[in-house]
Amino acid sequence: MAGGGGGCGSQSTSSSRRYAGGYGGGTSGGTGSQRGTSYRGGTGGSASAAGTSYNGSTSNPTNYGASLAAFGSGGGRTSGTNRTAGGGGGWYGGGFSASGGGGGGSGYVYNSSTSGNYPSGCLLGSSYYLSSTSNLAGNSTSVPKVDGTGTETGHSGDGYVRITMLS
Repeated sequence: MAGGGGGCGSQSTSSSRRYAGGYGGGTSGGTGSQRGTSYRGGTGGSASAAGTSYNGSTSNPTNYGASLAAFGSGGGRTSGTNRTAGGGGGWYGGGFSASGGGGGGSGYVYNSSTSGNYPSGCLLGSSYYLSSTSNLAGNSTSVPKVDGTGTETGHSGDGYVRITMLS
């Protein structure tokens, strides 16, 4: 499963101040940019836990219709005075930020080294392990561009997944 990057935050709709979202993918997504010292960015999801959402310096607020990050989804908020940067989706989603950048979601590959990091009730056994896999973080690995015109580190815009079947 690919992890999505966190949303970009801003101080207001007319503000030129933008706060970058955290990268997605890898075993842990990145933390979103912080606005000053009092306004924290959402943290990234990991292989075993959702990211933390912030309204200023208050962690995991549930006011203004907030939806906290969870297994399979990033956090978000539906109303309030600030523009909210949503957390990226993934194995475990990233947390939102009311004033900074949203956290990125984690990636996940079901193989022998990660088999313990899945929710209770998972019925897959070792016969379903994938082999020769990679779980790449969006901030550090050069990957082919979607259009095939070279490589890029990370990806802006809509995400994509490339699966190659080997015979």
